[in-house]
Amino acid sequence: MIFVNDRATARAIEADFLARHTEAGDGDPDWLMKRAAHAVAEAVTALVHRGDTALVHRSPAFSPGCVESDDCLTLPRVCALVGGGDNGGDALYALAYLAEQGFSCSALLLAPKSHSRGRSVALEAGVQILDAYALVQEKLADQQDPAGGADGEQARSKLWALTDISNIATALEAPIWIDGILGIGASGELREPTRSFIEELVQLQQARGVKVVAVDVPSGQFSDDGEVTGPVVSATTTVTMGLLKTPLVLPPSAYYTGTLQCVPLGFNAQESDVRVVTDQDVARTVIRPDWADHKYTRGVAGLVVGSETYPGAGALSCLGASYSGVGMVRLDAPDQVLDLVLTLEPGIVGVGGRIQAGLVGPGMDDDTRVNALELAKFCVASHLPLIVDAGALSFVREMATVGGLERVLLTPHAGEAEAMFSQWGQKRPRWWVEQCPVEAARLLAKLSGANVLLKGASCILSTPQGEIVIVPRGSGWAGVAGSGDVLAGLLAGFAAQWGAKSERGSSTTSLVEALAAGALVHARAGERAASKVSVSGGPVTAIQIAKCVSSVIGELLA
Repeated sequence: MIFVNDRATARAIEADFLARHTEAGDGDPDWLMKRAAHAVAEAVTALVHRGDTALVHRSPAFSPGCVESDDCLTLPRVCALVGGGDNGGDALYALAYLAEQGFSCSALLLAPKSHSRGRSVALEAGVQILDAYALVQEKLADQQDPAGGADGEQARSKLWALTDISNIATALEAPIWIDGILGIGASGELREPTRSFIEELVQLQQARGVKVVAVDVPSGQFSDDGEVTGPVVSATTTVTMGLLKTPLVLPPSAYYTGTLQCVPLGFNAQESDVRVVTDQDVARTVIRPDWADHKYTRGVAGLVVGSETYPGAGALSCLGASYSGVGMVRLDAPDQVLDLVLTLEPGIVGVGGRIQAGLVGPGMDDDTRVNALELAKFCVASHLPLIVDAGALSFVREMATVGGLERVLLTPHAGEAEAMFSQWGQKRPRWWVEQCPVEAARLLAKLSGANVLLKGASCILSTPQGEIVIVPRGSGWAGVAGSGDVLAGLLAGFAAQWGAKSERGSSTTSLVEALAAGALVHARAGERAASKVSVSGGPVTAIQIAKCVSSVIGELLA
């Protein structure tokens, strides 16, 4: 697990590090900034060498600004969006390094001041420096001040338009931007003209498909809990410095970071209540069988899944559990479901017996509800891990009548979360859950007393105490019918392995960590399935995702 800090904490950690290393860099006050800038320049270069034809082959409008490198690769123009803080300095130094490599570079200064040493180095390297802030101010001075009120505000925002000034518009035609407008010191509402600048840049980026490398964090208006409250520049790659910051990993603001790269600068995050699960956590959870292990010591998962109404959900859940590494999967289901499951995986056992974790909900209908509730109550009363998904989310309060839910994981998506809140007399519409998923997951966990995995592009796991574990995004192609059933089965398998390890005192993870590791494997399996279609991904089905689980686990254990 990797700890993640909010922006204020990250800023304080960096300041403390610099204060304790005043002698570093041979007296160069910008030594740390230059290390960060090198990483930004490398990220820009990586975009070009990735083979993106939109960058390598220029349209006629871009051709005059391109040069030929030694290996005959046409280098695209690069434009840095420079704010008044250290991020702007990083961007200026990065442009200098790129200019030395043969890139044609421009810098737009979007604040009243900019990093003077970085600006001088960039100028010396041949970077075109445009004081966009001053040019826009000159344009404003030449025009009549618009009326006040709401209409006046709208009129003033139009006057801030960057592309009305020809040389700025030309610079912004570059197919790659470096976003150094705002850093981790920015908070609250965006002020003018920064807000208007960012709104216009967002529109240009979307219209032209510009690739953006963000310095530390994408520029925009968002909270430390990931809520997006205003315009945000969407990055292709974000190069963050030293440690992860919460807006980079908590959705929905995390969806603006693109590919996230963390550059080690010599300081680490403090312990916090937000963590990100990593590949190493999978290796700590899955049982590596040795000569003494057998099917009962490797974990046994008990499933009440599927119905005559939804037989496929039962089959997919069983496959997810079977490929997770457990020694046995027991299934309680109607004959139609059992027959289907045995056709796909003959090793599934249709007889009850001892288990170390349970799963209820996938494919449940009115006829299977009684058995599902019976298994759920058995697990709660026996303090066994339990995964509760889909239809079974409707009887969480009934389960709580027989014991505490500290070993229960609820797995709603946003629509199911909306319905669940009503069980505790809370009205939380789906749009709110999607806009504030971290807050929603925390609140649902607190109300229920159970752990909650709120499903989405990035899954959010919250404990009743408010601790958050983020599961990094997988492939968007994995968002298909049945994918959640595979996930539920996979989680049951990881919970059963955790239970087996706990019984013999060999577990090195908490249940929450084990469950987060299972969700990560599901995300990786979705990526693996999509990548088999094409290098850039392609359509997959839930069963294709399930069949990739074993190979993903195998590689993570290697």
